[in-house]
Amino acid sequence: MDSEHLIIPDVHAAPGTQNRHLEAVGNLIVERKPDVIVQIGDFADMHSLCSHNDNLQFEGSRYREDVEKAINDMTVMLEPVFQENMRLNRNRKRMYWPRMVLTLGNHEHRITRLINKNPQLEGTIGIEDLEY
Repeated sequence: MDSEHLIIPDVHAAPGTQNRHLEAVGNLIVERKPDVIVQIGDFADMHSLCSHNDNLQFEGSRYREDVEKAINDMTVMLEPVFQENMRLNRNRKRMYWPRMVLTLGNHEHRITRLINKNPQLEGTIGIEDLEY
């Protein structure tokens, strides 16, 4: 049986970036209704944890803002799907539940690397903050 997949590359959700394209992706999902949606990693940018930055480049970057932006952008992308399912449910039609696969990229692993270098942070921050 053939199945349709939608592959979403690196989004790099970061404070100060636009997310209108993610609404368009959500609309495409509703229009095409792929069987499987795969986000291949780096949905979040996590600039505040970039090990390549010096202190001046970190100025203004905040972990919580990075996390909130990733959560917000994921919500924007999936909102058309939620709306479509509400419409289908109201009309007593079968709701759309694609298989959704999200892999973690090196940008999300910045959180893990920071915890590994600073074990005292374990339990205070983590990948689960992204609410994937």
